[in-house]
Amino acid sequence: MSGASSFPASDESSSYRRGRRIPYPGSCSAARRLRSVSSMRSRLLSSTVILLAVTAALTGCAVFDPGTRVSEDRPITDINEVVLDTSGDLTMRVGSTPSLRITAGENVIGELTSEISDGVLTLGMEKTPIGWNGEIRYSLTVTTLETLHVRGSGDAQVDFTGATAPSIDVQGSGDVEAAGVAADSASVVADGSGSISVDDVQLSELTVRMTGSGGVEIDGTAAAQDVEVAGSGGFSAASLRSDRARVVVTGSGDADVDARLSLDVVIDGSGDVSYAGDPSVTKKISGSGELHRR
Repeated sequence: MSGASSFPASDESSSYRRGRRIPYPGSCSAARRLRSVSSMRSRLLSSTVILLAVTAALTGCAVFDPGTRVSEDRPITDINEVVLDTSGDLTMRVGSTPSLRITAGENVIGELTSEISDGVLTLGMEKTPIGWNGEIRYSLTVTTLETLHVRGSGDAQVDFTGATAPSIDVQGSGDVEAAGVAADSASVVADGSGSISVDDVQLSELTVRMTGSGGVEIDGTAAAQDVEVAGSGGFSAASLRSDRARVVVTGSGDADVDARLSLDVVIDGSGDVSYAGDPSVTKKISGSGELHRR
């Protein structure tokens, strides 16, 4: 019998030797690579945290000081249309002498613009300071206002006394309260989440166009009203007495009207239309929306 052992010769590539685990060749360099990757990830994470902190400090956490509130009178000629293109609050009244006063922080008021072109006054801002969320107030006097445009989050209280065809147009989240609407026709446009409230209108014809989630509330009298609601907004005119009404609702929006002679309703979606009065009704409904008589 040969003296050679029946066991295989020892090999450095073997997984085990004498009960002890022996690493495979190259496993030490793999461990070093793992440690290197882990270190790189840690450095990357630290850099990301620092970058986020700096960004937050520059954009959200830094507080801009608008300074002491001051008022400034701006020169103004007679205008009949206003565009509010800031987050400021506008109060407008009718008077014999046009005027404009702006109130804001002393470090902000110089950035506020009031430009007039072809009878249109645009209230804007050169640049918005980072981290600033302060107040701006406009006090405006005009002989007659025909049209109001609100862009963004600005709010307005206006008087349309003397206007021949008042028009309100809100794009964004701004809110408008209006009075003095007495004319042959008037139009209201609400696009976004803003709200429009018009008290005691005296009209021959009212046109309303709504898109988005905003709300429109109108009371008074209008011989005829033409209303279109697209989106999830709501039109409330239960206290607006009309002879004739046309209402089109597409989406999930709702409308509430008062019609005495005729009512033409189109519903396409899940929106509902409610009405008061005893008009002759023409309806076309597709979807889950419903027509209700109050």
